Amino acid sequence: MLRKIKSHLAILLMLALAFTLLIPAPVQAASKKKPVKVTVTSVKTSGTNKVVIKWRKAKYATNYRIYWKQAGTKKWRTLATVKSNKTTYTHKSNNKARLVAGKKYVYTVRAYNKYGKKWGSYNTKGKTVMIPKKKAAPPATAPVKPKPTTQTPAKPTATLVPVKPTEAPKPTATPVPVKPTEAPKPTATPAPVKVSSVTINPSTLKLTSKGQTAQLSASVLPNNAENKSIVWSTSNASVATVDNNGVVTAVANGNATITAAALDGSGKYAECSVVVEIPKENNQIIELAGSESKKIGITKSSFPEITDFSKVTFDCKNSDTIYEICGFDNTSRYAAVTIQALRQGNGTITANYDNKIIARWTINVTSNWDEYIGYVNWRKQVESQIWTSGMSVKEKCDAAKEYIKTNFTYKLGYCQGVLIYEDKMCDCIGASNIMGDFAKDINCTVGYVNMGTDTVYTYLSDAVSAGGNHIFTVIQMNGAWESYDAQPQHN
Repeated sequence: MLRKIKSHLAILLMLALAFTLLIPAPVQAASKKKPVKVTVTSVKTSGTNKVVIKWRKAKYATNYRIYWKQAGTKKWRTLATVKSNKTTYTHKSNNKARLVAGKKYVYTVRAYNKYGKKWGSYNTKGKTVMIPKKKAAPPATAPVKPKPTTQTPAKPTATLVPVKPTEAPKPTATPVPVKPTEAPKPTATPAPVKVSSVTINPSTLKLTSKGQTAQLSASVLPNNAENKSIVWSTSNASVATVDNNGVVTAVANGNATITAAALDGSGKYAECSVVVEIPKENNQIIELAGSESKKIGITKSSFPEITDFSKVTFDCKNSDTIYEICGFDNTSRYAAVTIQALRQGNGTITANYDNKIIARWTINVTSNWDEYIGYVNWRKQVESQIWTSGMSVKEKCDAAKEYIKTNFTYKLGYCQGVLIYEDKMCDCIGASNIMGDFAKDINCTVGYVNMGTDTVYTYLSDAVSAGGNHIFTVIQMNGAWESYDAQPQHN
């Protein structure tokens, strides 16, 4: 009975082992991570027409691309692309990648991950090797002249014994002619291995902005093909271009075919279909004279695809203070920015949505706003009187506030600094305007508070639009807002 139990247990264990072996192991999902930097371990010559490149395996690599160039030149050239199971490559001199004896060449290797379509970093200096020159044949030695020998007179031969007349001389044997040996037949030179296939990864590509680039990689089979060099070309350079390393650049909307063709005469090639779709940009030119204001924006009727106008942002290029931003606003039907022309010059404004530029305006200010220029000059003159180089930012802001409160008198309706500075009269809006401009001259972050809402607004016009009885300036000091109410006292 015990034997039967042991026998049954043994059979069950064997079945369990067999079942385990039959279950396939889970295949690790291919990683999309960027390959690590390839370390080239050695670059050595083999004779006068070969260079052997060796490197260490790079994590997350599916392919390696070998680059080379002559020492002293800047541009790397693609030598070959191999699969990740290779860590060595032999560069044989050929018409497209010729090695010249006595010259130095530099090699480097870069890893590529086809799943994540990412290239790893690489040694930009590479490793250098010199192709040895062929050794000259040794000079032929002159034939050695034989030394003259002194001939010793031969001794007289012995007297011949006369042959008996009855004996006839025996005939000598006729020599058998020796057949000449046959020359060995020359062995046939093996034909060079041609390329059998070329593939491009990826095979389709979509670019959505002008100047956007993408890396294509080409694989050549078989691995022992004598010449694995390829040439890249585009069917429509006005849509997309490609360089010698397979980098595609978007030019304009349209379609193009990128081709990688073998250079060994096999006629093998592969293609990648490229679509360039650059979103439309409504380029408009806005002309304003000095002091003129304009609201610029986009509406639901022109951009029906926009569902949330609060996500529309404006990028204002205004390095020379050509115009002033008076505020932003948006509703369910539009988004806009209001600007006021200050001085003659040019600027730009772009509207962005979903990480794309959807509209562009060129701002041409045709003339200076003389009152504004005078207002700026007045501020600079006052600042030179009330500020010293040793004062802190807070001390300068305190001095500006005190200057407004003591040199201006209160008058309702005097609310725009550019128009009131000469009259020396202002209300709370005008005092906030001038105080904020003093603070901006020393690069402070400025806000405006409306007592009716107790909210900090970036633009004075927004604070005014919110209503309320009193407005004052706030300035960031050490990460917190500090109040600077510069309104003069009134009865």
